[in-house]
Amino acid sequence: MRISRKTPIIFILVATGALIFGCTPDTEILGPEPGAYRFSATPDILMENFEKAYTAMDLEEYGKLLHEDFIFSFQACDVEKLGLSKDHFTREDELITASHMFGRKPYVKSNGSVIDPILEIDFLRFELAEDWVPMDDPDRPGLLKGIFHVDIFLDRGEAGSLSIRGTCVFFVVGSERVGFRLIGWVDRTGGC
Repeated sequence: MRISRKTPIIFILVATGALIFGCTPDTEILGPEPGAYRFSATPDILMENFEKAYTAMDLEEYGKLLHEDFIFSFQACDVEKLGLSKDHFTREDELITASHMFGRKPYVKSNGSVIDPILEIDFLRFELAEDWVPMDDPDRPGLLKGIFHVDIFLDRGEAGSLSIRGTCVFFVVGSERVGFRLIGWVDRTGGC
């Protein structure tokens, strides 16, 4: 049985029980390792790799796309509505959350309640709204901002499905030579 609804990303993180939450030298290659994923020579290739890792529920490759200083930012209303202790996830928090989402098995929360697994993730829409915009940040050369329209479907089998629809803002950093990595993700989906 499918139960689709417009759901903010923060709700998905809480509903799945996954809510937990340094600069790289210019000579180091930032993109994912060679293989099924392409070298992230452009922000667009990075985001193709992001979509591929997310839909494959591939934690290892997803982690390679995240910059060491990655931050996932929540909307202020979500922080208040859900009683969160902070308004963001660090890279470590994001990877813990992703490990629960990508695990394809029930997750047992600290209070003993069991959360049904996400069995499949499909990106029905993942479109850059306009060209990438350079950000004037002297501490982060190569920092770019992209606004994406998203519609992400999460299949939870007999537990129903969830849909995440709206806008997300992504920040990437890097260059064509060293590759790009995701350094920021601002959730603007849902009810705020």
